[in-house]
Amino acid sequence: MLLKVSPPKQLGIRLQLASSFMIRLLYYCDVKGIQPKQFTKKQFLIDHPELKACVFANKTATTFKNRINDFWDACKAKKERKTVILALCVDNFFMMGPKGKTQIANFSFQSYQLNIPQYSLDLLKTLFTRFYNDFFNYEENGSNLRWHFKEEYKLENPDNFYLCPACLGELNLDKAQLDHYFPKSTHLALVIHPNNLIPLCISCNSTTGGGKGDKIPTNPAIPTQANRIGCLEDAYLPYESYGLGRVKMLVGGTPGKRMAQLTTMKAADRTPLLNHAETYDLNRVWTSRLHNANTTLIHRLVDAFRHTFETDGKLDSAAIAHFLQHSIIQGAEYKSSKIENYFILANYTVWILGEPNAWITLIDELQKRLEEEKKLNFKQKQPYFLGDPEP
Repeated sequence: MLLKVSPPKQLGIRLQLASSFMIRLLYYCDVKGIQPKQFTKKQFLIDHPELKACVFANKTATTFKNRINDFWDACKAKKERKTVILALCVDNFFMMGPKGKTQIANFSFQSYQLNIPQYSLDLLKTLFTRFYNDFFNYEENGSNLRWHFKEEYKLENPDNFYLCPACLGELNLDKAQLDHYFPKSTHLALVIHPNNLIPLCISCNSTTGGGKGDKIPTNPAIPTQANRIGCLEDAYLPYESYGLGRVKMLVGGTPGKRMAQLTTMKAADRTPLLNHAETYDLNRVWTSRLHNANTTLIHRLVDAFRHTFETDGKLDSAAIAHFLQHSIIQGAEYKSSKIENYFILANYTVWILGEPNAWITLIDELQKRLEEEKKLNFKQKQPYFLGDPEP
């Protein structure tokens, strides 16, 4: 992610327990050779008392049997079941614990592109989606756990819960969906993993129009290389690493067709930056917001230099440049972590100050706006007599 945020703590613990429950249930039935009709919820919870506090423990015995039946239908062969369970254990355990540089450099997901038939993989995707729905559709105090996740996320991030961690734009948390950073269609072990779930804006989490969809953030452009050993070094993992302060935005193109492009300050950040930009289509998204950045900039300058222009009738370019430098660019990293789309505004301002033609255009536009406002104010101050046309 670009923005540093914290995960929900209490619900995170419950998600970890649910992940363990899911894996242990499948392992229990496979090792003991328990078919769906033979399964008893009571005996399972006696054998695993630490799982009684899990949301899944409140599900009916029929629900348990249905999930077990789904698993046996998907993996009829003992070897397939063993492959799946081992992959779930390895991936889940790794993502749960602390990760050092050496561990990250030597890791790749076992549950990605499992060596099982495609029809088995399709059935497993359905099974784990059902586990996801079992958890998040569960209701407490009149609201489902998806709502509780977002409410706790808001409490953990009081200063920036309204910012999208992926694009730094506005995040309407009430309407936001929980994004699976590593898609649940490709990383089955992480379907209800707390470190893989993060609320994003509708634009970033969309499956259409250039949104994330099922792109794999470790290499969205070439999925076949997205699970190489050390792949986690190639992404800004939610809640663990963030790009703000390491990246900047360049502006290119021609007048009327300006384009935004992300770049990095250090070579070491190049790969995760490019992958992040590709995953969320940020060059396109930020290009679409350049017009608003220009409008915001003009409004701020009009407010700042209105009185001076009304008094002197002219603009001081040096004073404007000083204002932009100290009012907008200074402290931009901090402001970008608190104010929606401020990152775009600050970087757009830097570009204008360094681009002579863009600077001239800005000054001309500012002068035009101030002259129009001055004329309007002059008309409004003129005396109005009955019979005169309305000003």
